[in-house]
Amino acid sequence: MRTGLQTILTTLALGCVLIVAGSVHIAWWRTATRNSTALAIEIERQVTTSVRHEWWAQVTGAEAAWGAAARLIERDSSLAARDAALTQPLGSMSLVTALAHEGTKGTVAAIEPGKRGGEPRLQTVAGIWPAADASTPGWVSAIDPAEAEPAVAYVGRLSDGSRLGAFVALSQFSRLLGQIAVGRTGGAAVIDPAGRLVVEPAGHDRDRTKLIKVSRRIGAALAQRAEQSEPVPERIAVELAGERFAVGLSPLHFQGWQFAVIVPESDFLGEIDATTRRVGIGLALAIALAGLVAAALAKLLLVQPIRAVVADLAHLERFELDALVHRRSRLIEIDQLSAALARMAAGLANFGRFIPVDLVRELVAHGGRAEPGGTSARITILFADLAGFTRLAERLGPAVLPVASRFLELASEAVERRAGTVDKFIGDAVMAFWGAPRPQPHTALEACRAALAIVAETTAAGLMDAEGQPLKVRVGLHSGEAIIGNIGSRTRLNYTAIGDSVNLASRLEGANKAYGTAILISEETRREAGQAILVREVDSIAVYGRDLGVTVYELLGLSATTICPAWVECYERALAAYRQRRFRDALHLIETCLAQKPGDGPAVALAERCRDLLTAPPPPDWQPVHALQTK
Repeated sequence: MRTGLQTILTTLALGCVLIVAGSVHIAWWRTATRNSTALAIEIERQVTTSVRHEWWAQVTGAEAAWGAAARLIERDSSLAARDAALTQPLGSMSLVTALAHEGTKGTVAAIEPGKRGGEPRLQTVAGIWPAADASTPGWVSAIDPAEAEPAVAYVGRLSDGSRLGAFVALSQFSRLLGQIAVGRTGGAAVIDPAGRLVVEPAGHDRDRTKLIKVSRRIGAALAQRAEQSEPVPERIAVELAGERFAVGLSPLHFQGWQFAVIVPESDFLGEIDATTRRVGIGLALAIALAGLVAAALAKLLLVQPIRAVVADLAHLERFELDALVHRRSRLIEIDQLSAALARMAAGLANFGRFIPVDLVRELVAHGGRAEPGGTSARITILFADLAGFTRLAERLGPAVLPVASRFLELASEAVERRAGTVDKFIGDAVMAFWGAPRPQPHTALEACRAALAIVAETTAAGLMDAEGQPLKVRVGLHSGEAIIGNIGSRTRLNYTAIGDSVNLASRLEGANKAYGTAILISEETRREAGQAILVREVDSIAVYGRDLGVTVYELLGLSATTICPAWVECYERALAAYRQRRFRDALHLIETCLAQKPGDGPAVALAERCRDLLTAPPPPDWQPVHALQTK
């Protein structure tokens, strides 16, 4: 498959721009991603540390609240002292939702103000913590007496055997975790060793739903690792519905719980991705712009000059040398190439003056070699020369050359305008033909048009003889088979036509002298040209060197532009009477014709012939064929 130069150059330019831009873009994206990932890890670490500190501060505060209440009850075991201890202000211990004391008469709980509103109040509850004995204070799972929801409690037995507990509802942990910003949509969760969510992530409904699903997957993964006795990693990645989450895990050292900080990667990489898309779009636009600029520059500086040179080569191939000019270019090589082509065209133009241009075009187009040989072809041959040129040359000497050159120039131009081939110049005569080297339609008609143009243009040019009289042109045309080709030797060839048809066309040109006509054509040319030309039948003649008679016609003009004069019919009737041996009737008709066109050459010649035959009647085998005795 072939590709245009502009496409290749544009593709190369775009490829280079794309490679460079893509390499820079990928390098930038990788660096930004690494930096953002490192930033996300650092933020995750700091969040985890912060939450752990807050967690243990609250846990420590809950234990401190338990210790303060225990000391009050130990110091004074009365019910009043107990109630005062349970309802003491907890201060900064915001996570503690209730204090409870289990004595001999059941469990009494004091609910922290702000959890349900109002002042701390006492109520008797049951089943809020495990019944198992605890020799030392510790944390256990429980039910928050304030909200009747899951909680953890720091429980310890006092010296009198009663138990005291400080409760923290798990919802309080959720609120605590919800207050910590983890990216834009991230969150934190607490997971127990069995993989259950102790504290669910907080946040908006849509984000919270995703975070809970991620937390459950983390719990499942941690439970599986616990079964296989594998250590818990510090970080894991979870993918949910095509979205990736970075998870940092940290042990709380509290009932085997794990603290999980969940950060969607889009929170940190989203802006990078958006920037990457924007940069990608910018690069695409830049590449497109670069492509347009590259295509425009390639077209302006290289493609158009090369196309022009290619067009010149095509003109050169067709031997259309006038179309070749030196095309200036900013590129030295193209400028030099165009200059070389222009010089070549000038040289070939000079060469083309010596041989038929059509022949050169054929040889150049097909890359063939000129070899001796020829083929038979049906062509139309034209001969044209100036009447009385020999006498004119004798009188003018070298001064006759401008006259001859002007006539030959006019004749050549007329032939070439009608797509004919100028074969050669023979003194003041021109030989041309139609139908070679390439077959042509309507060769006879085109030759007739050229002949009429030669006569008209020579007359208009005002060429004069030695006496100052206008020079007359004689033209002969014949259509027939001829040998056409390169005639000569291997070292010197002439592309020409030879054969009887060529000789007949030459004789018809000379026959104009006998009849005083300008253009005589053969019956074959008349038949091939058809009704497009206007002619009159002149005679049946036997030209010099040929025994058979030939019917010849005088070419008067083109049917579309010339009106047939009345004397033509009169002359042709006289010619018909002559052929029927009615010589007297023929003379009468000729006299009528001469009255309409005085001095008509064919009529004068026919009248003289009729008088001679009236004086000396012809034999019975007489044929109305006039034999010309000169070439």
